[in-house]
Amino acid sequence: MNTQQKFYEKSLLERAYLKMIFDKLPTTYDYKTWMTPADGFDVYDGVILRFEKGTSTLVDRMIIEIKVRDKFYPELIFEKIKYDDLKKVRRSMDLKTKKECFIDVKTRIIYVNVTPQGSFFFDIDKLSKDFEWVNEMHWVSTTDKSKGKINKILTKIDYTKAKRFNVKTGDYINPKATEIMMVNHQRTKQLGTIF
Repeated sequence: MNTQQKFYEKSLLERAYLKMIFDKLPTTYDYKTWMTPADGFDVYDGVILRFEKGTSTLVDRMIIEIKVRDKFYPELIFEKIKYDDLKKVRRSMDLKTKKECFIDVKTRIIYVNVTPQGSFFFDIDKLSKDFEWVNEMHWVSTTDKSKGKINKILTKIDYTKAKRFNVKTGDYINPKATEIMMVNHQRTKQLGTIF
């Protein structure tokens, strides 16, 4: 299996878990959710719009970055380059929403790690003031170890700083349903980045 196919399958798996999480969001709000295409090059994986229950009043928007882990780690890695890219996306979305929709909405960056012990949601905006950035050697790509390791700037976030959801690595995912889901999300891509 080539690297591109491995990347696509990994991205598809991330979106399948993200769909499971979307389906379990608390019912205290109404939501509009969507995901970026698994074969795309977006720096984030999904978006959640949260509305006051039974209204069209937008509370906030969340940009989601998700990772699926085969094992539980008490500290989860978050790369500086990813953080910077997500901040740029947030800035772009906020400016476009303000300019084209005349509303000022708060956009939060949420980092989700799905592990065998559950899914951990980190509100990056709340945690970022305590980040300690370090340089460490890590794989260039988790889907292609032949590329070797490079020095990466990252922070480690303690799992206790997250909100936990009961969606775990290993929970059943129907691959065919995931493929259909991604086709449907590809069709809704024309929504653009206003929301």
